[in-house]
Amino acid sequence: MQQGKQNRPLGFASCASASMLWGCGFFFGKIALREMNVGAMVFYRFVFATLGLLPLMLTHKPRLSAKEWRLLLIGSFFGIPLQFLIQFYGLSLTTVSHASLMVGTMPVILAVGATIFARERLPLLGWIAIAASTCGAALIVFGKSVAAAAAHPSLRGDLMVVASMLIALVWILSNKKLMESHSSIVITSYGVLSGMLMLVLMVPMLYGVPPYT
Repeated sequence: MQQGKQNRPLGFASCASASMLWGCGFFFGKIALREMNVGAMVFYRFVFATLGLLPLMLTHKPRLSAKEWRLLLIGSFFGIPLQFLIQFYGLSLTTVSHASLMVGTMPVILAVGATIFARERLPLLGWIAIAASTCGAALIVFGKSVAAAAAHPSLRGDLMVVASMLIALVWILSNKKLMESHSSIVITSYGVLSGMLMLVLMVPMLYGVPPYT
C-alpha cells in the first residue's frame, strides 16, 4: 500500500503527459487528413506505433490466460479500431481546438465508469472539479462566437469525439483490470498489436486499401 502511495505523483504526471500527447494527436491528425482519408490515417498511425513497440514485444512475452486474451481483444477492438475511426471522423468534421477540448469530457466519463464498474470512489472535491471541466466542454460545444464560426467547428464532429471517449472507457477499464496481474508494457504493446491487426481487416472494407505512395 505504501508503495502505491509513493507512486501516485508519478501516476498523475504520467496521466497528465498522456492527455497532452493525446491532444497533440488531433493537430497532426488534421494535417494528415488533408492527404488521406480517416481509415488510412488511423491505419498508418497504428502500424508505426506497432513498429515502435516491437522491441518491447520481443523482450516482454505475454503470459495471459485464455480469458485474459479475450478481455484484451475486446478492449483493443473498442479502444483502437472503433474508438479512433469514430474519433478522427469526428475530427474531420470539426476543428482541432474543439476536438482537443472534447477530451475534457473524459475525466467525468472515466470517473463515472470507474465508480460503476470498478467500484472506485472519488472524493467530493474531485467530483466538483470534474463537473466544472465538463461544463466548460459543454459551453464550448454549444456556444457560438465569431471566432468559432470562422473556424467551421461542427456539433456533429464534436459529439462524435465525445462518443469516442465513451467507447474508450471500455478500453481503459479492461486494461486497468489486466494490469492488476500483468505489466503495462505487455498490455499496451500487445493491445496495440491486436488493434492494428483488426484495422488491417476493417480499413480496406470501410475505406479501401490505404495509399502506399
